[in-house]
Amino acid sequence: LIITLIPESPYIKYIYSSMFYASILTALIVFVAISIWTRSIKHSLQPVYDLMDISEKFSHGDLTQRAKICKTDEVGKLACAFNNMAEEICLLINNLESKVRERTLELEKANTELNTAKAEIEIAAQLDFLTGLYNRRFMLAKLEEYVSNEKFKDNSLAVLLIDVDFFKKVNDTHGHDVGDMGLKVISQKLQETIRVGDI
Repeated sequence: LIITLIPESPYIKYIYSSMFYASILTALIVFVAISIWTRSIKHSLQPVYDLMDISEKFSHGDLTQRAKICKTDEVGKLACAFNNMAEEICLLINNLESKVRERTLELEKANTELNTAKAEIEIAAQLDFLTGLYNRRFMLAKLEEYVSNEKFKDNSLAVLLIDVDFFKKVNDTHGHDVGDMGLKVISQKLQETIRVGDI
């Protein structure tokens, strides 16, 4: 029986050293693999993230945003479709704004015409169509206004009634057209005679 005793440390030292280097090499390989995988995934998904960012900005009102088409794959086709949609939306919005401006101008013109017509109707409702003098309804309203107004309480107010004598003879002798002309002349003379503050 021969028993041989050999110290363990020289052999184990090489095994421990090999295991240490193997674990460092494994960690380095895993790190490099993860870096390469992350970069490749980022490179593959970056166009998708860019398209999501651009569509987000576009949905918040920045209509100048367009996708950069750098690939011809599905993402590139999606970016091309997004750009076409964005152009179509901008065109529709511009047309809509143009139509709104056009309709607004038409409404403003119609309002101006309506206000002018309303003013003309209000004036026509106050005047006698033949003589151009204020009619009875207007005169009664003004008289009531003057009587109830505090400003005129201490002032005198005069109402003048004018009658054209024997005017029926003019109508009967020369006809109503001549009578109307006579009324117009008399009315014109009255308007030329009164003061600025008089009605």
